[in-house]
Amino acid sequence: MAETKITKKISGKTLLIAGAVMVLIILALLTTAGAFASKSDPLSQFTTQKTCSFLVMPGVAKAVCNDGTVYDVTQVGESATPLP
Repeated sequence: MAETKITKKISGKTLLIAGAVMVLIILALLTTAGAFASKSDPLSQFTTQKTCSFLVMPGVAKAVCNDGTVYDVTQVGESATPLP
């Protein structure tokens, strides 16, 4: 007796559906991973940090920064008293 071999062909639609399901699974995993990732500060692109020294004399209040910029500043509140 001859043995018969049954073969099934995978259709193009089946491959297309399997590919779409894989893409959806990958997108779901990336979205889930992004939800648990640490959030960066959304305003960090607008934040500027400078190192400045403050010059306060009667009638003059300036901030002189390391990059050469100078700003006029206004003192708010009480002036600090030096330590004894």
